[in-house]
Amino acid sequence: MNPEQMLAEADRCVKCGYCLPHCPTYSLSADEGESPRGRIALIQGLIQGVVDSQRLHQHLDSCLACRACESTCPSEVRYGRLITAVRSLQQSRGKKTGALHRLGLNLLTRAPYTQALPGLAGGYQKLGVSALAGRFGGDAVRRLHTLLPDEIQATKWNQVYPATTTTAGRVGLFTGCIGRITDRAALLAGIRLLNHLGYEVIVPPAQRCCGAMHLHSGDQAEADDQARINQEAFMGQGLEVILGVATGCSARMAEYSQDGHQLPAPMMDISSFLSNCPGFSKLQLQPLDTRVALHTPCSMNNILKAGSAPKMLLQQIPEIDLQELPDNGLCCGAAGLYLLSHPDNADGLRADKIAGLQQIQAEILVTSNTGCALHMTAGIRATGLDVEVLHPVELLSRQLPE
Repeated sequence: MNPEQMLAEADRCVKCGYCLPHCPTYSLSADEGESPRGRIALIQGLIQGVVDSQRLHQHLDSCLACRACESTCPSEVRYGRLITAVRSLQQSRGKKTGALHRLGLNLLTRAPYTQALPGLAGGYQKLGVSALAGRFGGDAVRRLHTLLPDEIQATKWNQVYPATTTTAGRVGLFTGCIGRITDRAALLAGIRLLNHLGYEVIVPPAQRCCGAMHLHSGDQAEADDQARINQEAFMGQGLEVILGVATGCSARMAEYSQDGHQLPAPMMDISSFLSNCPGFSKLQLQPLDTRVALHTPCSMNNILKAGSAPKMLLQQIPEIDLQELPDNGLCCGAAGLYLLSHPDNADGLRADKIAGLQQIQAEILVTSNTGCALHMTAGIRATGLDVEVLHPVELLSRQLPE
């Protein structure tokens, strides 16, 4: 969007306030500047040259881009496109992200693809570097340290995972950048389920970061570069669909076309695909007499519009006691790098989720997003709860007959 298009989109907002109860940051502060309609007013003022202040930029930066407001907006304002466009505008007008932020973003999105990662990860943990970083690093480093899993493992991915039964089709799998490490178990579980259902799984080695974190940081050019790389990586594979296990990545790639990029096959969240797979209901899953709490990420609810898919799948497990977390439509505070850049807001939003988890007294928490899982796991550790955090496909894979 150029400034004229942004103003046209912003002018569609009638400032009715229907969005207010659905906005996470407004729920924390009751500050109009922290609401969607307040931020839209600030965007209008910024573009028209009426107002430009540090406080304005703080209000815009503190938006999680969860897009819950879009689902309730009677005027159908495309708020997600608007907040992304204004962040790109902020960059072009000199509000550059800090060098440390850019370094961290590049490290998180590029390092997982390097051949040296296993050695670096092993040295970080085994040689005590992780302990030193956690103790003497800055606030952001210490916080990142608390989010990392106890053991960092890297996987050498095969390009082809053949079906173990009669072939039903061929699908692509997007691994993500951070997901190659943190979602390793979920990716392998997804491959196992898909192979069991007769799908050949293709994991193109040339794929890279989806670009979501760059986009949300205002770096449209880098986000476009990542989209082009992934478009080419999945080209010519004869895929009927491309699947992701991290809803944030799936949501970004599902909207590539809005920025002029076209994947060679539709992008879907793996839970959504499995819930529509004819063979899934025929699986003889083993019973699980356990209370399981279900968390639905914002990207699943508000962008992919597939929030019911994990619940439909997990209900196929005999004897499961499945309960949704209270206020499942409100963001947990993870939101990409938000959990690092705005720790107070992130932890404040997570506190309600942890309280809900304590209320449910579940043994397992299931969520479909990388950042949400890391954020919730850190909160569970800090609270001393004994709750295992899994992706839906991990739990489903466990219940497959041997």
